[in-house]
Amino acid sequence: MPAVFRDGGDRRVVQCDGPWVRQVALVCVGGTFETKVADDEEALALVLGGTLDLFAGGSSWLQRGLRTTPFDGRPCAVYLPPKVGFRASGRGELLLVSGKRPPPRPTANDRPEPAGMPLLPLAGGKAFDARTGTWEMLERFPSSPEAVLPRAIERLAVGDVAVERVFSFAFKAQALCLDECVLGAGGFVTLPRPLTPPGLRYGDELLLFVRGEGTTQATQAGTTRTCAAGDQVLRLRPDADARIDAVDGRAYLAAVWAGPKPT
Repeated sequence: MPAVFRDGGDRRVVQCDGPWVRQVALVCVGGTFETKVADDEEALALVLGGTLDLFAGGSSWLQRGLRTTPFDGRPCAVYLPPKVGFRASGRGELLLVSGKRPPPRPTANDRPEPAGMPLLPLAGGKAFDARTGTWEMLERFPSSPEAVLPRAIERLAVGDVAVERVFSFAFKAQALCLDECVLGAGGFVTLPRPLTPPGLRYGDELLLFVRGEGTTQATQAGTTRTCAAGDQVLRLRPDADARIDAVDGRAYLAAVWAGPKPT
């Protein structure tokens, strides 16, 4: 059965029992909302609607949000690494997904170091990236928060549906990816897998946030599950095609793929 959001104080929450995604929360901001990412997690904050000032790790992104509801325009979002504080001010709605981060990999001297940590940081805000051998802005490293704005988001045509790859496989998040799309009444989409390099498979979990104006159905391997109108979360199989149908009203979908990214 789809999981229904429960009251969690300043947010409505679905607690997840899989190995990677720990919580999916809907936050209605009508002033100021604050949270902090756990030491062993990373999080994705997606603006569903409204206009918000967003703050994380000493960075700020003001007046973010280009749509009234998730049905009405393109997304923007913020990536949040472990231990970072996050604040949103204004009026709007956030989808906040938190998940376990893969443990640090041991280095040659057996000291665990997170992949992609910045080396030799400079006063100008750059550091050396040992993965690429180049100097990059600090926000490009997985240890820093980063805003993802519409101009940086790839749109993928899947049949007649435009899928927004908000946090793609190539993005620096170490265990989470997120796509979103809107289905018109009577429309459908087969959820695309994250685009990985040849020969690599990604995705230990697949969760689907559904906001339906009417009935929405998810079909996998010959089994169909039905969501009534409203907000719900479905746990889907990551190893089988998932077809989503907006039966008798529009449906907004946010697909979260989770698991350690192969290298």
